[in-house]
Amino acid sequence: MNLMRYLLEANLYLAGFYLLYALLLRSETYYQLNRAYLLLSSALAFVLPLLQVGILRPRPTVNVSINMGGMVGAALPTAQQNPAWAWADYALLTYALVTLAMLVHLGIKIYALVALAKKGVAKRHNGFTLVELPDPNAAFSFLGYLFINQRLASSATILHHEQVHIRQKHSWDIIYLELLKAANWFNPFVYLLQKSIKEVHEFIADSHAAALEGDTASYTDFLIGNAYGLLPSPLTNSFFNKNQLKRRIIMLYQKKSGSSARFKYLAVLPLLGSMLCMSTLAFTKSYGWVDLVPQLLLTATQTHGTRYATYDAKNISIGLVVKQALAPAETSVKADQANAAHQAATAQAQQVSKQTINAKVRADTDLVEINPSFPGGEGAFGRFLARNVRYPKSARDASVSGRVFVQFFVETDGSLGDMTVLREPGAGLGEEALRVLKLSPKWMPALQNGKPVRVKYTVPVTFSLAPPTPVSGNPPTGATPPVTQDANAQPIFSAVQINPSFPGGEEAFRRFLIENVRYPKTAKDANVTGRVFIQFVVETDGSLTDLKILRDPGAGLGDEGLRVLKLSPKWNPGVQNGKPVRVQYTVPINFSLAK
Repeated sequence: MNLMRYLLEANLYLAGFYLLYALLLRSETYYQLNRAYLLLSSALAFVLPLLQVGILRPRPTVNVSINMGGMVGAALPTAQQNPAWAWADYALLTYALVTLAMLVHLGIKIYALVALAKKGVAKRHNGFTLVELPDPNAAFSFLGYLFINQRLASSATILHHEQVHIRQKHSWDIIYLELLKAANWFNPFVYLLQKSIKEVHEFIADSHAAALEGDTASYTDFLIGNAYGLLPSPLTNSFFNKNQLKRRIIMLYQKKSGSSARFKYLAVLPLLGSMLCMSTLAFTKSYGWVDLVPQLLLTATQTHGTRYATYDAKNISIGLVVKQALAPAETSVKADQANAAHQAATAQAQQVSKQTINAKVRADTDLVEINPSFPGGEGAFGRFLARNVRYPKSARDASVSGRVFVQFFVETDGSLGDMTVLREPGAGLGEEALRVLKLSPKWMPALQNGKPVRVKYTVPVTFSLAPPTPVSGNPPTGATPPVTQDANAQPIFSAVQINPSFPGGEEAFRRFLIENVRYPKTAKDANVTGRVFIQFVVETDGSLTDLKILRDPGAGLGDEGLRVLKLSPKWNPGVQNGKPVRVQYTVPINFSLAK
């Protein structure tokens, strides 16, 4: 329900902007500034939810790792009933129907004005078309048309008043507000905003007409004497509008605002800042697409972090240790300290899937602004390793497993040089890891101060022996995917030909977790870390059901992992024999506090 969340957040900002106008700006005589404020703020309210200020997020960051290999399920029969609608689905349907009805009504009103223009006698004037109507006391404008009774066409005051509306294109403001009202009909502040913009239109036109008249009192008498004209269309700017008459007269006699009153408009800046903070910190969402000041782009410090990925031979998943800022005094970390930190971080990555190749890459000697990267990113590096690593027969026969550390330099042209095996379990595992890395294409070099630099990297590759779970391609001949039964006697399997996937892939799922996980305060205060395992079923429509915590370090970490996964959009369902299937999944989320 991202759309409903987005609309609710945007309308909250819209209400805040309007309250500032009503409290500080409504009585000021800077009518053009008021018009600009109302239009721009109403548009900005719908842009703000898309913006984030990443640097505002708390520095103790979440270390989120995801391993999806070997955690898939199996096929369901094709006779699968669609899940029942939830209240949110009915709310969305109601919203769509009302919005559609209001748009149709808007179209009808525009059509009625077009028909009215064709019905009357049209005369082309300089910059507008005058349409004479038989209705008495008709005087209003819409776009480039001025509708007026023939008896009133000789009134220079009315003509000048309506021409101001036409020249300043006030009708477009009204159409914009009508569209805004159709999309946000549930928000009472939208109706107040529409009323206010029409008031400002009349204040602008009245100020011009009164100046032409030369006497505010005479113009006021003219307004009162013609207060009961034809009832105008909501889409038009009408000279005769008794509902606005009292307010128009008050503003005609309002003392002109002084220059210092313009400083009131600066009050929008702290309001805007607070809304950006709310967008970043107060709302959990997946539509905050633009990060204005990411945490990784700090100018006062250099950044360094450790990225890692866990790769199944068939199914690849990505994790990220969120980079943390290092003060300049900390950037002289010695190589042995860096290696110790590297090994400690490696120890945290527990092996979840069977027959995995775990690769973790880090800059070993130099802290750089932009780390080297494999062409195509971490996912491509994982696929490269999965395609090329071959478990040595001698190691398999001797049941040798363990971790190989390979060190190399990423040169300024992206090539890998000076490869060295730092540690290996033996039985040919070190030679295999070295062989695969020598096949690597050129990397994107590291950058420091905008220039390519030479960086030393260490890659640990873990070899372990276990029978793999088929996760892609056809199952082995004669193999039957594991099957369980749910409460409705419907089978749930643990292996399928095409796995379910988060929309956008593993990288998008990783970003979703990073953006939405908030480290619980109780866990942070108690320095509780650890891995949470959450199991769920990916239904045939992609929705996640039956979410449960399998393992939890406590202090609210399990509940937080569960909360975030409940925010997930629908996944792409698993497929077995060309048909959507139900799949059981287990996702481990590793929580750790950055030092």
